Amino acid sequence: MAYTHDQEGHETYYPLGKLVPTILDELAANAPDRVFGELPLSQIGYESGVRPITYRKLANAVNGIAKWIIENLGPGQDFETISYVGPNDMGHSVVILAAIKTGHKCLLTSPRYGVVGQVRLMKATGCKNLLLSPLSDTTLPNDLVVEHGDLRLWTLPPIIDLFDIEQDFPYTKSFEEGKNDPMLVLHTSGTTGFPRPIIYSLEWGAAVGQQRHPTPMPEYEAIIEEMSTYNKRIVTNLPPFHIGFFLASFFSPLYTGSIIIHLPSTMPPTTKTIAHVAQHVPIDTVTVMPGTVEDIGLDTNLQDICLKAGIKTICWAGGPVAQHAGSKAAKLFNIFTTIGSTEAGAWNTVRPKVYAGSDPFPFNGMCFHPDDNIEFRDQGDGLYLAFIVRHPDPKRKQPVFCLFPDENEYDTKDLFRRHSSVGADNIWFFHGRADDMQIFPTGFTWHPSSAEERVLAEHRDLFEKVLMTVAGPNVVVLVEPSDAFRQQLDQAQQSEDKDAANKLRSTILDRIWPTMEDLQKTGPIVVRFDKSRFIFTDADRPMPRTAKGTVQRKLALTQYEDKIQAMKGAPDCETIQRF
Repeated sequence: MAYTHDQEGHETYYPLGKLVPTILDELAANAPDRVFGELPLSQIGYESGVRPITYRKLANAVNGIAKWIIENLGPGQDFETISYVGPNDMGHSVVILAAIKTGHKCLLTSPRYGVVGQVRLMKATGCKNLLLSPLSDTTLPNDLVVEHGDLRLWTLPPIIDLFDIEQDFPYTKSFEEGKNDPMLVLHTSGTTGFPRPIIYSLEWGAAVGQQRHPTPMPEYEAIIEEMSTYNKRIVTNLPPFHIGFFLASFFSPLYTGSIIIHLPSTMPPTTKTIAHVAQHVPIDTVTVMPGTVEDIGLDTNLQDICLKAGIKTICWAGGPVAQHAGSKAAKLFNIFTTIGSTEAGAWNTVRPKVYAGSDPFPFNGMCFHPDDNIEFRDQGDGLYLAFIVRHPDPKRKQPVFCLFPDENEYDTKDLFRRHSSVGADNIWFFHGRADDMQIFPTGFTWHPSSAEERVLAEHRDLFEKVLMTVAGPNVVVLVEPSDAFRQQLDQAQQSEDKDAANKLRSTILDRIWPTMEDLQKTGPIVVRFDKSRFIFTDADRPMPRTAKGTVQRKLALTQYEDKIQAMKGAPDCETIQRF
C-alpha cells in the first residue's frame, strides 16, 4: 500500500491505481480501525448515539452479503445485473461492493420514474433479481415484479447484524485484470426524456479516485479539499441513486479517507434532517441540492445549528442558488458549487484564494481545475458550450473517457456564460442545457433558463417550477404552483363563486407582471409574454421529476402538449397591454 501525509502531517492512504474492492480488503487488513462512516444507533435518529463503522466492520458486512449472494444466486455469469432497494443508509455501499466481489453489477433506480421507467432500466440491463433490505416496503417491488414478468425478489439479512461478524471473501484480481469489469449501474437524469442506464467500470471508479487528488494549485482553493480530504466529516442529502451521493459516500471515503455521516434511514433527506444530524454529531461539510443552501441562507435557526456543529463548508450541485439566499449563506459559510453529469461525475471547481474582482466572489460562479481539461466554445449570444477534452498526459485519467474510450472529447451539452467583470474570464455561470434551446419559426434561437430562474427566484412563494417554451411565434409559460398557492387554488375551486379560481390566477399574474415586463424590456424582441399564454399545472399532473429532483423538461412539456398547442395561434389577451 502507498501512504502519504495530509496537511496536518497524519499518515493517510493514497490508493491511486487500485480498484475499490482491493482498497477495501487492504484497509480492512492494514487499517482495520479507521472509520469509513457513521450511522445512528437508532434508525429513527441520532439521539441515542453514534455507531462508527470501521473498514473492518464494513468488510465484514460486504463479505457476509457476498457469501449470501453466492449461496442464493450463485457466482455472476457475464457480470449479471442485480438491483437493490433499501433505505438511505450504508446498505448501498455494502451491496455494490458485494456484487463486485461475486461477479455481478448492481443497478440502482430512482422511484421517481415509476414502475414502467424502472422496469425499462431493468430489462435494458438484463436484471432479473431484486434484492431488498428487511426494512424495505414491498409495495413498489411487488409492482415491479408484475410489470417485469421475470423478476425475483430476495430479502437480504439485516446488514446491521453483519458488521460484527468476522468474515472473509477476498477480491483477487489485479488492476489490469479487473479494470474493465462493470462495477455499478446508475442512469441519466432523464431531463430530456426517458433515463438511460450508465454502466461504470472499476476503472471509472479509479479515475474518480485520481480526480480526488488533483494537481496542487497553491493560489486556489478547491471544492475537492472540502469534500474529499482525510478525516473530513461529510453529510449529504442527495438520493442514493444519484452519482453525487456515491461521490460523497463511497468513492471519497475509499480514495481519500473522508468520513461519511449517514442520515437516519427513516427520516426524509431534507434540510430539517441535516439539522437533526448536526445537533448530535460534528460535521465539516455538507453536500446538498440548491434548495438546501437556500433553506440555510434564509433560516437563522438553521444557521445557528450548522455553525454549532462545526460546519464550515456547504457544497452543492444541480443548479444556481437564489441570490438573496445565497448571499446570506455566503457570509457565514464557505459555499462552493460544482456541476457534473452521470457520465462524467463532478467537475473539480476551484476559485482564487485572493479574488481580484471589485465584488465578493460570485457564489454561483465556477472556475475549473485544468486537470479536467474543459474547453468552452463560443456559440454566439454570449453562450459557450462546455467540452471535456482528453488530457494530453495519458496518466491523468478522466472518468468520462473510461465510458467512451474511443473519443477524444465529450460534448457535455451544458451552456455557460462568462462572468462580466474585467479580468474574470475564467469564472463561468451555468446557463442551461443545449437541449433546452427554443427555436422560433423565424429561425431565431432563445434559451429560456435565465428568464425561468428569475421568475422562480422572485416568486418562489407562488411557484414550484417555471418552464417557458415556444409554440409558433409565441412564448407559452407553464407554471407549477407552490404547495401554499395550490391550496389556495383548491379552496377557490371548491367555493360557491364559480369564477373564484380564475380571479385568483388573474391576481397572481398581476403580481408577477412587473417581473415579466422587465424580462420583456431586457430580452430579445421576438420573446413576448402575454397573460393569456400562462398554463397552471393540474393538481393531479405535476411536472415529472428526475432522480435529483429537477424537472424532466421534455416529458413535462409533452404532458401539457395539448394545452400548449391550443395556445399556438390563440389571440393575445385583449385586456392586457402589450409591451
